Amino acid sequence: MIHDTFPIMSELNRAKLNKCGVAEYLKEFTIPWEMITPHEEQCKTNHQQTLVRIAQRGGLSRCEAIVILEDRQWKSEIDGEREVEQSDKLLKEMVEKWKSENK
Repeated sequence: MIHDTFPIMSELNRAKLNKCGVAEYLKEFTIPWEMITPHEEQCKTNHQQTLVRIAQRGGLSRCEAIVILEDRQWKSEIDGEREVEQSDKLLKEMVEKWKSENK
């Protein structure tokens, strides 16, 4: 199975909900499949599933993707507390950096 992109799920914008009482979701998007493939083993360690299976189930959250791309184990007390907006910005920066290095 060949993939071009890997899915990143939509997520609740908790900061806006807490500030304004408005439930808003950040849109889903994708990252290059080639960017995450080298981190398959970390995905299996963190989620006990392959990247293909996770993609079939809708993808990763922004925080989960960042942790896998950094080859780190998930620590909910640290990684789960990061604001979704921060994670969105960081993941998009990681994608842009990867693209510029892999042209």
